[in-house]
Amino acid sequence: MKKLKRNKDKQFLILVIIKMAEYREFPELLEMNCDEAKASIEAQFPELRVFICEEDGMFTMDYCEDRVRIFRNSENKVSSIPKTG
Repeated sequence: MKKLKRNKDKQFLILVIIKMAEYREFPELLEMNCDEAKASIEAQFPELRVFICEEDGMFTMDYCEDRVRIFRNSENKVSSIPKTG
């Protein structure tokens, strides 16, 4: 991992961690159009990687704090609460 040398870098990292800890889940996006939900998360948290997945699709079970998976149903609506991980 890259070593943080400047106070500014450390302060930024702390702010990102605090901001991400506040919004681990996005219940307000449930039943929303998936593309709109993805745009909403990316606008609020540009540091997160957001993916739209089929609700019955295959995916890895690893945990990534900078990733949000949005599961969609056949109507392209968010089928479960998106969360980081």
